[in-house]
This record gives sequence, C-alpha cells and structure tokens, in this order.
Amino acid sequence: VGKEGKLDERLSMPHASGEWKHIIENLNNFISNIVRPTTEVVRVIEGLAKGDLSQKIHLESHHGATLHGEFFRAAKVVNNFVDQLSSLASEVTRVACEVGSEGKLGGQMVVQGVRGTWKDMTDNVNTMSTNLTSESRAIAEVTTAVANGDLSKKFTLHVKGESLALKNTINTMVDQLNSFGSEVNRVAHEMGTEGKLGGQATVEGVTGTWKHMTDNVNTMAANLTGQLRAITEVATAVSKGDFTRSIAVEASSEVGTLRNTINKMITNLKESAQSMTVAKEAARSASRIKSQFLANMSHEIRTPMHGIIGMTELTMDTELRPEQREYLQLVLFSANGLLTIIKDILDFSKTEVGQLRLESKEFNLRTTIYDTLKTLALPAHQKQLELICDIYPDIPDKLVGDPNRLRQVLANLIGNAIKFTHVGEVALSVEMENLLETTCTLHFSVRDTGIGIPKDKLSVIFEAFSQADGSLTRKYGGTGLGLTLSTRLVDLMQGHLWAESVPDQGSTKQWYQRRVRDPTPTRQNTII
Repeated sequence: VGKEGKLDERLSMPHASGEWKHIIENLNNFISNIVRPTTEVVRVIEGLAKGDLSQKIHLESHHGATLHGEFFRAAKVVNNFVDQLSSLASEVTRVACEVGSEGKLGGQMVVQGVRGTWKDMTDNVNTMSTNLTSESRAIAEVTTAVANGDLSKKFTLHVKGESLALKNTINTMVDQLNSFGSEVNRVAHEMGTEGKLGGQATVEGVTGTWKHMTDNVNTMAANLTGQLRAITEVATAVSKGDFTRSIAVEASSEVGTLRNTINKMITNLKESAQSMTVAKEAARSASRIKSQFLANMSHEIRTPMHGIIGMTELTMDTELRPEQREYLQLVLFSANGLLTIIKDILDFSKTEVGQLRLESKEFNLRTTIYDTLKTLALPAHQKQLELICDIYPDIPDKLVGDPNRLRQVLANLIGNAIKFTHVGEVALSVEMENLLETTCTLHFSVRDTGIGIPKDKLSVIFEAFSQADGSLTRKYGGTGLGLTLSTRLVDLMQGHLWAESVPDQGSTKQWYQRRVRDPTPTRQNTII
C-alpha cells in the first residue's frame, strides 16, 4: 500500500482469533480510512480529465464514516475547485452558444469567486465577446444598408489584425458594388434596347440602387427572351432533323446578324444532310457488295485450297526425294498461310456488317491456351525465344464462351509477338480481375522483348490493313488484319484490348474479358 501503490491490499489471516483478530480488523480499517481520501481524489481527477464535472469527494462513506481534520479540509478544497470549474465551463458554454450559435450578441461570462488564471480567462473571454459583438454589429449595419440599396455606408470601427483585413475588404466591396451598379445600368440599357449582346441579370425583392438595376436588366431580359425563345425553338427542330423552320423574330444589330447567320446555317445543313444521306446509302450499298464479294471469293478460294492442301498432304505420305519433300512442305506452308489470310478477310468482312456471332459452350481454359501455345512453340523455338505461360491458380478451369475465337485472338497476338521479337522472350499471363458467383473477369497480357512500337503509333496498329511502319510489312509480312480482327473479337466478348510499348524494349498487349464460370447442366450459361 505504501510503496507499490496497491491501495486495495488488506491483511488476511483467516485463522486468527481473539486479540489478534481484533488487531487485524483495526489495522485494515486504519488502511481503508487512510486510502479512501486518495481514491476519492483520483476518482474526481479522472472525471475532470474526461470532462465530467459532476464528480465530487464524498464527505461521508457509505458506512456512515465522516472525514475529519486535514482530510475534510482537502476534500472541501477539491470540491470547491470542481464547483468553480463547473461554473466556468457553464458560463463559457452559455456565452459561446449565445454568440456563436444563437447569434445573441453582447453576452458576458459571470463567475463568482474566481481568481488568478481563471479570473484572467474570464476577463479575456468577455473582452473577446465584446469585440466580436461590436465588429459583427458594424458588419451587419453595412451589409443591411447594401442589401437595401444604400451604398454610402462604410465600416468605421477601429480594429486590428484579420479584422482590419475584413474591414478593408468590406469597404472595397461597397466601393466596387457602387461602381458595378452604375455599369450594370449602362450595359443593361445597351443590351435591352439596342440589341448589343453581352450579359443578363435577374434580382428579386430589391430596393434603392438594386431596384433601379433590376428594372433595367428586366427590360433587357424581356427583349432577349422573345429572341432567344425563337432561336431555341428553331435549334430544337434542327437537332431533331427538321430543317423546314427558320427564325422570323424581329431583331437588330448583333442579334439580327445572329438570326441571319443561323438561318443561313440551317439552309446549308439541309443541303449537307441531303447529300450525306445519299452518300451514306451509297456507302452502305458498297459495303454490302464488298462484304458479299469477299465472302463469295473466300468461299471460292477456300474450296480449291483445301483440295491443294489435302493432295499435298497425301503426296507427302508417299516416297519422295528430300528435295521434293522440301518443296511440298513449302507448298503446304504457303497454302495454310493463304488459307489463314482468307479466313481473316472473311471474319473481318463479317464483323463489318455485324454478321459474326460467338459460340457459347463449355470449355477448359487451360487446355485451350496450352493447345494454342503448342502450335506456336515451333516458330518460337526456331528463333530461340523463350515462350512463357503463367495462368494464376485462382482462375477456374471450366468456363462458357467461344474457345475457337479465344484461340484465334491468342494466336494472333502471340504470333505477332514472336514475329517482331528476335532475342529474349514472349510471355502470356492470365490473372483474375474480378470473381463473382457465376461470372469472372479475366485479364490477359501478352508481353514481348521485341522491337516495340512508338507511342504515336499505338492507335494505328489496331486499324485495318495498318502497321506501325509501312516498311514492316515488306520486312515481316502480314496483312495488318490480325490486331483489328482481335480487337473486334475482344469487343464481342465484352472486353477491351489495348497496347503499351517502349521502342526497342518490347511491347505489352492486354485485354479484359468477362465469362460465365462453373457451368452446370441445369442452367443455361452465356457470355455476359
């Protein structure tokens, strides 16, 4: 109790009796009486620290024991201290509420019997309240005069610091408003009567200078209203494709010039719209004919090409000289390349007329990706490139979608990466972007260490029959359809394809794709 501060400790000898028991009880009572004032003071101080000013030292315990002597005097001092703090806090709160929240200016603190710092604080709060009251009333007087149209009032109270800056700002504002009112009257008269556009204002319930200004502006607004409504009516008709209307409202000066200009614009738009309609229909017709022609030609070319490929494969199964086999392999390679180009052209023509449709069936994502990479492993190996595949483990195996079109996109992007990379690696990564109960959003990324693409050419590579540099077509080959077709296929998959690159450091092509996951035979699953 005395050294370690454990005020709850007491003697405990359960087997003591007689005089020993009596001594132990007296000693424990002595400790309790000594400790109680300390615990009471601690309780009151803890209440003060938490802002609870209702706590006081009890002069009597619950057993009826009364404090005496120094303990009683100390308790009275502490209780008086709490009372003064409570009174001080109450007065501060009252004055702050009246002045700050209720707007009752002039409030003063009244605290009896305080001295020293508490007296200084009370005086300072009262001085602050007096100063704020004077300043607020001076501001209210000036602003009330301004609101009533009297711009002759100024803030004349002697103040310092930021209040002085506020005083100067208010007086400057009054001067500027006086000048502004005069200018508004002049401009409103010019705009409303002479038709010189430049401004508009509407103010309700004003008197004095503001009333004069409002009257002039209202005159301007009345004239402009008829003109602007006529312009709006005609502009609305034009926006809906009705070019038979024109502005007929009377106007002069700049408004008259505006009316004539709009009427001339409507006439020009009408003629342009007619020309554009004819051109658009012609373009649609040409596009349909082109797409039909490409589809027919693709079909007509693919039929004999399949025959050439089939007969070449059969011939290669016979006994041939090495030189003959090499020639036939070149024929087979070229035929398959031509067949791929024909297929891309056909798919591209279908996307242009909106006839390309995606399948919706269950497939294994990892198997589809691995099968695609197997076909690309040989060209990567021939260029001594490392072909990397990283599929995050949290991606489900079973999905619903069009695996053939996914394989086509992967083959296009990875094939391009291999084509334009001479040293290093080509890496495909697939990670989970978002996972819901029945759908998931996948993030595909194809990264290479190839020649890269200049920043100003990143958008060009997605255009049909285009490459970042025309010389690349001569050097590397290709039709320039791969990325365009891949972009449109990804769009059909409700995804988005984009590219990032640094010249001579490689490029990264990425896309998001949403798919149905965990298909079950009892529920129809489609790509969303």
